[in-house]
Amino acid sequence: MDVSYKKAAAAPRRWALTIYLTLASLIFLGILSQGFLIGALLFAGASWAGDAHALGGLIVLILALLLPLAGLLARLPGRLIILSAVLFALTLIQVILPNLSDSVPFAAAFHPTNAMLLFGLTLLLLIQGWRLRQRGA
Repeated sequence: MDVSYKKAAAAPRRWALTIYLTLASLIFLGILSQGFLIGALLFAGASWAGDAHALGGLIVLILALLLPLAGLLARLPGRLIILSAVLFALTLIQVILPNLSDSVPFAAAFHPTNAMLLFGLTLLLLIQGWRLRQRGA
């Protein structure tokens, strides 16, 4: 009887971990698509890509806001929840940086560097999340 209770209690946590991994995957794909969109603007002259890049950044920001919340629901280790919150903070900074190009151009120049940090951190969170899932967490 105790075993069935543990399985029933683990189901919502596993479901929340699936949501966490889905959000992290969408963020990762969003970051990759952001690179393509800015490349389309800069190298192919596709004027529509600039607006798509800006909209994509806002979508990634919303997804990054939801990620730590999903981590809390999944009862992930504190380290992963903190790193998920750091990802949101870096994403918020990423959205703000281009707006500094007129007033503080050198700060705005960190936009591509911060994007690389976002890429690496998201990849780390995905790997750690999948490891937890494989262990049956």
